Amino acid sequence: MEKRKCRRVNVKGVVVAVSHLLLPPVAGFFVKIIISQPLCIRVRIKEHFQWLSFLKVGVTYRFSQLDPVKITSGAEEEVQFVDASADSTAQECQLALPKSLQDIVISALSYQGTVTDDSLSSLGLYQLEKGFMLCTSFIAHKACIETFKCLDPIIVYNAHYTKTNGSKYYIMCARSHAVSQPGNLPTSKDSSTLHPVIAFALEKGLCFDELLWLTTIFSKLKKLLDQKQIQGNETNRKHVFEVLNHLLFNGPSVSDSSFKSRSLMKEFLLNDHGCPSLVARNHPNLVVITSKDCHDWSKTTTYEKLWFYNLHHIIDKGKVDRKQALVGRLNVEGEIPRLVLSDEETPICCVFIGDSGCCSQITQYIGKTLIVRKATVVVEQFKLSNAAKGIHFEKDYVYVLLSPIDMYPVCSSLENAAESSNVLDFPNIMNDGESHNSAVQNVQRDFFSQRLLINHVSTPVIYDNEKQFYCLVSLLGQPVESTNAATEISNEKGRLCLLCMKKNLLKYHPFLFENRVYEIKYPSSYGIQLFNKRTNFPALASGAVFLPFTSGVIIPFGSSILGPFTLPNLPSDSIINKEIYRIRDAKDVEFHDVIHLQGIVAFRSHQDTKYPRKRKINDDNYGIPVEQNIILELRDEESDETIRIYLIAYAGKLYPLGLLPGSRVCLKFMEKKVSANNKHFYQSTCFTSVKLLGNPEVSPKSSISEGKQSLDSSKRHSFIANEAKVSCNLYSPFWGIFSITKIWKFEVLPRCRTCNSLIQYGRCTYVGCSYILRDPLITANANFLVEDGSGEAYMSAKDENVRKILGFCESGWKELGMVSTKKRVLFDKRKCVEQQSSEGNDKSIDQIVFNRLCSQVELKPWHILCRKFPNEEGRDMLSLFCLDVEEIDLERAELLTQ
Repeated sequence: MEKRKCRRVNVKGVVVAVSHLLLPPVAGFFVKIIISQPLCIRVRIKEHFQWLSFLKVGVTYRFSQLDPVKITSGAEEEVQFVDASADSTAQECQLALPKSLQDIVISALSYQGTVTDDSLSSLGLYQLEKGFMLCTSFIAHKACIETFKCLDPIIVYNAHYTKTNGSKYYIMCARSHAVSQPGNLPTSKDSSTLHPVIAFALEKGLCFDELLWLTTIFSKLKKLLDQKQIQGNETNRKHVFEVLNHLLFNGPSVSDSSFKSRSLMKEFLLNDHGCPSLVARNHPNLVVITSKDCHDWSKTTTYEKLWFYNLHHIIDKGKVDRKQALVGRLNVEGEIPRLVLSDEETPICCVFIGDSGCCSQITQYIGKTLIVRKATVVVEQFKLSNAAKGIHFEKDYVYVLLSPIDMYPVCSSLENAAESSNVLDFPNIMNDGESHNSAVQNVQRDFFSQRLLINHVSTPVIYDNEKQFYCLVSLLGQPVESTNAATEISNEKGRLCLLCMKKNLLKYHPFLFENRVYEIKYPSSYGIQLFNKRTNFPALASGAVFLPFTSGVIIPFGSSILGPFTLPNLPSDSIINKEIYRIRDAKDVEFHDVIHLQGIVAFRSHQDTKYPRKRKINDDNYGIPVEQNIILELRDEESDETIRIYLIAYAGKLYPLGLLPGSRVCLKFMEKKVSANNKHFYQSTCFTSVKLLGNPEVSPKSSISEGKQSLDSSKRHSFIANEAKVSCNLYSPFWGIFSITKIWKFEVLPRCRTCNSLIQYGRCTYVGCSYILRDPLITANANFLVEDGSGEAYMSAKDENVRKILGFCESGWKELGMVSTKKRVLFDKRKCVEQQSSEGNDKSIDQIVFNRLCSQVELKPWHILCRKFPNEEGRDMLSLFCLDVEEIDLERAELLTQ
């Protein structure tokens, strides 16, 4: 409440503070002078606003015709000041200042220098000389402040100094004043032009530290959030508000119609010169992760193995309540084809976990900004080095495993803007029949529509330099013109058909789910008989073992797909809708039968392709690097029974992401086979697909994000004594710490890299092979006796595992391989038997091998992953086969034994 006195006064004093021109409801500025006591002058007469052009701090002025005013604050405290009337004047005069007043004037000058960087001017932040920064963010919406440019001279008065994270800041409040051009009166700004981050901080009443934290987040998400040119200023403000509100408060969108009340008038009049923006608060301990951060993690992965994987878990609550969130916009890369999460600069592939019913929800999120609070970022790395041939190959696969239930779309207000701006060149994907019928009316009339039930979708493949994928479908009814009603679905069995999708249809691959009904719209020029015209597919020749045909229909260019639809009484076909077998039941399957398998990946290894592809693939997203086959040990979900899986002929197929130890997977269309040793295994077919059902089961204690490679927790830890008593764990992998006590046999067998045949006497044994033996493929076999303190066992190992266990360095191993191409290297029962075909000075190598294997010095213990096999006749000792070898880590060993 204001109380005015009738008598006007004249005052003379030294100016110690001048505010900027404040916007309504104040609509004026304040001046603070010191006579014997401080006095504040409020100027609201428009004709007097020119005073700001000559009033200077530290100069004495005489003010006349002032009206005394007394106001009462909320705490019933009276504050006195004077108001400039229409007849008031301000004149400079001379006055000798006492020393105490001189100190006040000197302290009022906060900074004088030059602006060195104005790149953050939209956020109210300016870089100054000598490492200082100026912040005008908290008063810019209620005051007319000049917009400073780089290299402008600047003088700042009465700003608050603070130091945060090693940086020095000047924060402006109501009493602060900053000027670059003396005599220049800045014009007022519309609050709608205020940066949305500043508007959000003001509405939420955030302090300066929290504002800096917000600007850090915005700088990471700048290209994702700053979309003014596409969406318009007002829509972009709502977009930023929703994203920041979900990150900080996990809440719905908020309105930015009004900012939190902050009276600049009271801030100026209060004698303590307090600034509410400097109040210390604990801002949320949240780490925002972008797709660029995920790719940066891949650069820190270095491991000398052919294949290695690294995990980083994004969790909503971690150590000391530290939260993490992955932010990006979900788009489609149809050329691969895969879904990607992008910060509008660097995309990262997304692999969705769950069944078809869960993953079909992702069609709602295309083109939207998502916040993912629980995910696993995976870095797979293939590395091959050969110094002799000058070969160095390295390929990284960086992707994120996530579930649709952990994704939060935060830009629902942008749906109409995104559709009208055609940001995504992607057709509407509907979720129900009503929305489909309304969309049909907007489609061109020269189209036919055919409804179908998806039974299976194959992995994309490159054949004849053309990317494509195949769908096994049941055709529902007959094609109809797009202007007619949709085909009625009857209870009759659908016509089984094989469809081939190419070119622009590749982008639909991530959205085609099994047991869902879709509608294909194709140009009417192909006629109603399109699905009766069959074409042979040479790429599916191997599929004849389980398909009644290898011919089908090529969907023409320019077609589109709508769906999925949920319809009752769907037809089924016994050929396609096969039962999903658990690992424990897979042994009852007949040979050469094709089934679906579900289990947990217990172990993964690789082997060279026996017949490499002669024609190279130009797209590095297809095929397995360095021409490898993938070997999986699939474990039952409720027991220790395992089976071996071979994923072969993947040279032209899209690389399967997510096949990591501990992952729960479903492999479809796997063919059962038997080896020469009467061992059962399953092999991929041309129609095999991989579906991830669960994240890798890795304990947080041994997560890769802490800098260690974890021993997979899906494989148990055991001892020889325990395994010798249990017979049901046959072929089941387990970890153990073993020491070698005796070597029975060691043999080096060099092979040709071209045809994989043995090399003897310096030549490839395959007739007609012309490979030059400069870099042979070194294979080795070894049998030895191991013990772990509970008992002894007979163990076999091969190739790289032999090199590790016996302690050969890479250079010595290669040198030994070259010797084995000329003469046989065989160690049997402490005797080195050599059949030398030619004279050569190789005695040093022979002596090294002999001394290493015959030495009485014990080899160091190793952490070995092995599998138990049936004992051979006449041997009572437990038989093991080495799968992997790692250095001993006692902390991880204790974790596995829990």
